[in-house]
Amino acid sequence: MAERKRKITPEYMQKVREYNDKNYEKLTLMLSKGIKAEWKAEAKKRGMSLTRFVTEAVTQYIVSEGQMIPQEPDEN
Repeated sequence: MAERKRKITPEYMQKVREYNDKNYEKLTLMLSKGIKAEWKAEAKKRGMSLTRFVTEAVTQYIVSEGQMIPQEPDEN
């Protein structure tokens, strides 16, 4: 069965931006060349997005140091 493609309009993109602004925060990292690709490959092996992989790794580190109470991760 053919998948229907949604027409992406400026109005739709505005709603997406508004939703993201309300529900998410951005973090920009400057990494040495090649690290992003390594992390992305490792995330893919685990069936995760790069965002979720980095979030879980950092959270696990902080929890292991006793600085944070573990929480259930978002489905990102």
